[in-house]
Amino acid sequence: MTPLQYQLIHTIMTSETIDAGELTESAELIVTSLISGLEIKRAGIWIYKDHHRATLKACLIIDRHHQTRDSTTEITRTQYPAYFNALDEEILINANNAATNPLTSEFRHGYLDVLNIHSMLDAPIRINGKTVGVVCCEHIGSTKVWNEDDMLFASLLADQFGRSMAAEEKISQYRKLVETSRALDEQTANLKAIHTSLNKFSLISSTDVNGVITDINDNFLTVSDYSREEVLGNTHRIFNSDYHPNNFFAELWYQITQGAIWQGRICNRKKNGEIFWIDATISPVKNLLGKIEGFIGLYHEITHEIDTQVQLQEAEKLSGSGSFRYNPKTDQWMTTENFKNLFSIGLNQTISWTIFKNIFSKNDFEKFKNSVFGLSEKSHFELIVKTTSSPTLWLQFTGKKQGLWVLGSCQNISQRVKQDYELNRTIAFQKTILNSANFSIIATTPDGTITHFNNMAEKLLGYKPDELIGQLKSDIFHLKEEIIDYSSELEKNYKQKITAGIETLIFKPKLGIVDEREWTYITKYGKTFPVSLSVTAIFNDKEKIIGYLGIGKDLTKQKEIEKYSAQLNNILATAGTIASFSGFLYDVNKAEFVITNEHFREQVLQPNPDKTMIDFADIQSLFAEPHRETIATTLEQAIRFGTEFDIQVQLSTAANDPGNWLRIAGTAQYEDNSITSILGFIQNITEQKQLEEKLSSLALTDELTSIANRRSLMIQLTNEWKRHARYQSSASVLILDIDHFKAVNDRLGHDAGDYALQCFSFTVKEQLRDSDIFGRFGGEEFLILAPNSEESTAVKLAEKIRKSIATSTMRYTPPFQSNAIEISITVSIGVCGLSERISSLSRWLAAADKSLYTAKQTGRNRVVSYQSL
Repeated sequence: MTPLQYQLIHTIMTSETIDAGELTESAELIVTSLISGLEIKRAGIWIYKDHHRATLKACLIIDRHHQTRDSTTEITRTQYPAYFNALDEEILINANNAATNPLTSEFRHGYLDVLNIHSMLDAPIRINGKTVGVVCCEHIGSTKVWNEDDMLFASLLADQFGRSMAAEEKISQYRKLVETSRALDEQTANLKAIHTSLNKFSLISSTDVNGVITDINDNFLTVSDYSREEVLGNTHRIFNSDYHPNNFFAELWYQITQGAIWQGRICNRKKNGEIFWIDATISPVKNLLGKIEGFIGLYHEITHEIDTQVQLQEAEKLSGSGSFRYNPKTDQWMTTENFKNLFSIGLNQTISWTIFKNIFSKNDFEKFKNSVFGLSEKSHFELIVKTTSSPTLWLQFTGKKQGLWVLGSCQNISQRVKQDYELNRTIAFQKTILNSANFSIIATTPDGTITHFNNMAEKLLGYKPDELIGQLKSDIFHLKEEIIDYSSELEKNYKQKITAGIETLIFKPKLGIVDEREWTYITKYGKTFPVSLSVTAIFNDKEKIIGYLGIGKDLTKQKEIEKYSAQLNNILATAGTIASFSGFLYDVNKAEFVITNEHFREQVLQPNPDKTMIDFADIQSLFAEPHRETIATTLEQAIRFGTEFDIQVQLSTAANDPGNWLRIAGTAQYEDNSITSILGFIQNITEQKQLEEKLSSLALTDELTSIANRRSLMIQLTNEWKRHARYQSSASVLILDIDHFKAVNDRLGHDAGDYALQCFSFTVKEQLRDSDIFGRFGGEEFLILAPNSEESTAVKLAEKIRKSIATSTMRYTPPFQSNAIEISITVSIGVCGLSERISSLSRWLAAADKSLYTAKQTGRNRVVSYQSL
């Protein structure tokens, strides 16, 4: 990739907005990086709007050619079926000529021709293998051929936005509760109180890296009936209830040993044999070097909750409705089977009023009977009753008169009644939380009329709720000057007329964008203070705005802290960068440089230390040959046209040792309308460059086996398929799957499994040609791409590999043991070469996978080719 692309990738991968799931900021960062890194005028991010993935909605589109931004446009699968299908099947959509490419030609008349778009490069955004959106790169005005660097750059940025979406999805599950139930100032948290609270209400245990329990709190011992002496030194298998399948704990153990946090429910057994359920969060504990030293588990007993769920599931079996017909004159009932099931009445049993009298309370029975007989005067009745046989069973009767008969139905609405009760209780609970929050919360209708005003808002602003609720006064707390300035800013950015006032505050939320910024609040008594305000639109289930929510935090104390921190950070920054950063002044008339940091001059540039003024020729000679012309051209343009510059160049060194990389930025200085000097800075960015190279390597290498990872394989496969499509070249794919690998993990542990994967990879590599590409496709599944190989040749290679694996033995020494264990494995291989039967890359891989499946089904430890099926 280009230096700029490397720099942008590094900036995005280290951005806090990605891991924080801040989609608006992440989208802005990704889209602007695409435009800069690919040198295009238009890019955007689209996200599936619904679970059926039938509609894509623009998250953000920036068009610098037409000076527009958009986050409202939508397209549907029915409009563009080929494009939507391609997002699910293709690694990348590379359309150099978008108007003729079958995957993108659908856009020609209504989109490409209108915007003068000639080339498209679209990278699907995937989370856990599922497509959730797409990153779109569009070249305007001419045809652009996307190279491999461009495709890798777009793919990496798509993955980063997927990472942000995954973080946002997880964070959003807790955001409402967090925003309304706890104080935001985490610096004042009392760690001792938290520890005491956890011990009081939670079950806690800690283990070493082998899963041996090293500590456990009293609550856990009380629930499990074990003593501390019985538990310490054992693993959690002492509580095993045999409820979960074997792979449940294998997957749990694998996840936490990889450094991830595991969350879920576990069924355990007490010492006396009774079971108890816990809601578990198990986290790895790492030392300062990032190595896992053990694991800590935080648990909550949920046995009662599980029992309640079982009872509810049994109750739900009664859900449904039954029908009846009743003749008041003959006192004759005719009912369906479901009707009798609701009352647990035998199918052969006759329905009578006595049955209802025994099931309903006296008042409900009278209401039901009066409703049925009252139909002589009115044509319809509807009645909700509660049975006496079960306090949780509520029934809804409806009926109407038809001739001599009363026709009706009965439906179990117990779940609805329970949900209504829970909803009312939740509303009351949320209202209590809102009023106890440490930040102001103000809710309004769509037009800005205030509907809620919590206690903290009252405390900060001095107004009573009854002074504002029902009033259109959401802008009364703001400085008019700030409202006017922000209105002008919005008008400039969105090219719309905005009335300064409430319309200013809700403009961005109305577009579905959270508006977060600092304001100055005014109290009822005229006092002002800084506040961080977040305004969000509230949507109903039909995605219609039903109001707005403003959450404000008093920043007075924070501003005082920031002022002190800024002073401290300035001191630290100066001390930390003195050797890697320097200013410079270039005198245009004398063609000489002045380097302001003497230490930088001596340690990095190393010219003659006795010279305070350095000739341009001397400076230029310090750099590597390819970069000398860059420096000369950049400086010449700055002097001639007054352009600012920011470049990255490398110093030359003796021998083959790579030289330091420098970032040089500057701007022209004028005197009497003439450029007299260039003022700027020089920064040593060698470590940053080395990190970028390492990140690029890691992005394409499997960490465990040091061979190609799935991403790298897919890029190579895509390139090989394109080569075949252009030149009809031959190639074959081999998919390898280690037989019964799960047994190795279950019997010897994941460390042994990892060792087996490493040995397997080494053995396979010894059998391959230099041109063959070998990588880990996932888990114990590997893939070999053999260019210029017919399927028959690839089968011979596969058989050679199979025999080599079957005849080799690995010796593995478990931790804390001196004796080695022999591990023998076999491998099943599916082979598919390119032929007329293969019409796409996805079909190529599917054919090889089908061959592998046949090898597995017919006995394992064998090779199956696609031609033989």
